[in-house]
Amino acid sequence: ELNISPVLRVTADPFDAQRLYAGTFAGGLWVSADGGQTWQAAGGLDPNITPTRILPDPQRAGLLYLATAHAGIFYSTDSGQSWQPLMQGLDFRDFRNLALSADGSVLYAASQGAGVFRLGTP
Repeated sequence: ELNISPVLRVTADPFDAQRLYAGTFAGGLWVSADGGQTWQAAGGLDPNITPTRILPDPQRAGLLYLATAHAGIFYSTDSGQSWQPLMQGLDFRDFRNLALSADGSVLYAASQGAGVFRLGTP
């Protein structure tokens, strides 16, 4: 049950309307496979992170990107069941927004105070 810190962002999966992702303030990322009736903590992430942006790739089912405050950027290829860091040599960890290029080959990451970074996708 999702009853922890305030929810900052809810994002729907573009390939599965029943799959939702909720980022909470210092409470991690939560995933629902049944339209929000039940929630599970996302696997492979620190449960204390603060997700600032959840970005599903609109062209590739199961591929998600996650920006966090103070923990960096992560990606999932299995609809949020597991996560890997996507930092490609970046030491900066405080990101606020993400965007994909039209063809999905470049991920742009907006930081808190250090500009916009351009990353290749996995």
